[in-house]
Amino acid sequence: MLTTLRALLPHVVRSSRKAPPVLCGVLALGLAALPLAVSYRMEIPYAVTLIRVVSVTVALGVAFALDDAASVTTQVTPTSRLLVRLTRIALSALPLVVVWLAALLLCRAAVPVDARPFLPDGGLALEAAALLAATLAFAAVAVRVSAPTHGGLAAMPGLLLATTAVTLLPDDVQPFAGPGSTRWDTSRWFWLVLLVGAVVVLGGLLREPRHRQRVPAVDGGRTGG
Repeated sequence: MLTTLRALLPHVVRSSRKAPPVLCGVLALGLAALPLAVSYRMEIPYAVTLIRVVSVTVALGVAFALDDAASVTTQVTPTSRLLVRLTRIALSALPLVVVWLAALLLCRAAVPVDARPFLPDGGLALEAAALLAATLAFAAVAVRVSAPTHGGLAAMPGLLLATTAVTLLPDDVQPFAGPGSTRWDTSRWFWLVLLVGAVVVLGGLLREPRHRQRVPAVDGGRTGG
């Protein structure tokens, strides 16, 4: 497995889109560092809002993770496409998860010390994970039904439209509930269901298509007949 991964990495790195995760990671860190840079002390509601913006930004960074610029030359491959796609996701998502954690720490540092225990880190991490998984699932759907290079083109606007629409929902059904809201605990179920559902959809779409071509076995030059 390790030998296969070492052989895969150069190909995956060359054929992956590098600009979206880098730009989104830099933007997320910049947004999180801004309050500290201007010495602004945030109250909990403002910190929660900023962390949610960071979560959406990080999710946007993985929108292009499944796009394969070299797909036209790798229609037939001896390597499992599942392994290739998981490697693509890991290369994009893992650094952005580190970025999100760093952004969370920056936001915590901008909150008054006596208010920091009330920042709902776990609930916000659940939201971030659900958004990231939903974006990858959206991209996987686009890659499966359209083309291997169109995942990001569908997932990025899809995420932005979906999150905008969710913020317009009435307060009594608002998934982005405030930590002091009576709907906070109930809204956690929405994000948990979204996370599980997105992971299930993503897992199903990352598997090998039934019609996938395989590398023909070498028969030593014998053609039979």
